[in-house]
Amino acid sequence: MDDSKNNSVVKHNILNCQEKVLKSIEKQLDSKLFRAEIYNQIKKTVDSRSSEKHQKEICLFNKKNEIRMSEDLIKKHCREHKLYETPSLNDVLYLHYKGYSFIENLENYTGLKCLWLENNCIQAIKNLDNQIQLRCLFLHHNLIKKIENLEHLKKLDTLNISYNLISKIENLGSLKNLNSLNVSHNYLQNAEDIEHVRVLDSVSILDISYNRIDDLQVISFLGLMKSLRVLKLVGNPVIKKIKAYRKCVIAECPNLQYLDDKPIFAKDRECEEMTVNVVFI
Repeated sequence: MDDSKNNSVVKHNILNCQEKVLKSIEKQLDSKLFRAEIYNQIKKTVDSRSSEKHQKEICLFNKKNEIRMSEDLIKKHCREHKLYETPSLNDVLYLHYKGYSFIENLENYTGLKCLWLENNCIQAIKNLDNQIQLRCLFLHHNLIKKIENLEHLKKLDTLNISYNLISKIENLGSLKNLNSLNVSHNYLQNAEDIEHVRVLDSVSILDISYNRIDDLQVISFLGLMKSLRVLKLVGNPVIKKIKAYRKCVIAECPNLQYLDDKPIFAKDRECEEMTVNVVFI
C-alpha cells in the first residue's frame, strides 16, 4: 500500500511539473509573438516613413527599374572613398560597379581628371560637357552603342570603351591629346568602321583586338596613323587572311614598336627593305 501511495504522489508531482512547464512555455511563446508583432508594426511604420526619403536621397529608379545617378548617391560614394563632399574639389571619381544606366548629375564635378564608370549599364555617352579637365575616362563593360559627345574633353589622354556594343570608331577628331584608345571586344567589322583612325594623329596606343574585323584594307588605314607605337589586333578574322601577318603589319606601320604584346626588334624591320604585298590564303 505504501508503495502505491508513493507512486501516486510521484505521478501527481510529475503532472504538476509538466503543467508548470507548459504554462511557462505558453507565456514565452505569447511574449515572443507579441514582440514579433510589435517589431513588424514598428518596421512597417519606419519603412513607410523612410521609403520616400530613401528613394529621393539614396537611389532613384525610373519606370524600367534602371538605377539613376542622383546627386546624393554620388556624394555618398565620395564619402565611402574618402573623397571631398564639395564636388569641384575632386579630381577623381569612382562610380564603377554600381549598375547605373545613365551619366548624369556631374555638372558640379568640374575638376575631375579621372572618371571611373566601368561595369555599369550605361547606354550612351553624354552629360560630360563640364569635365573639361578630364584626362582619363573608363567606360568599359557597359552597353554603349556609339562614340559621341566627347568633343569638350580637349585634354583627354586615355579612353577605354572596350566590352561595349560599338560598331564604328567616330567623333574623336577633336581630341588632339588622345594618346591611348581601347575599343577591344566590340563589333567593328569593316574598313569603314575604323577609317576614322586616320585622323587620330596623337594616338600612340590602339587596341582593337577581339572585334570582327575581316577587311584587309584595315591594315592600310592603320599605316596612316602618324604616332602609332602599340597595336593590338589579335582576335580578328583578318589575321587569318594575311600570310606573314606580323611582317606585313610592321611594314605598313613604320613607327610600330609593339604588335599584339610582342616587341618589334630591328630584325623584324628587315622586311621594310622589300615590297610587301598582302596575299590571300
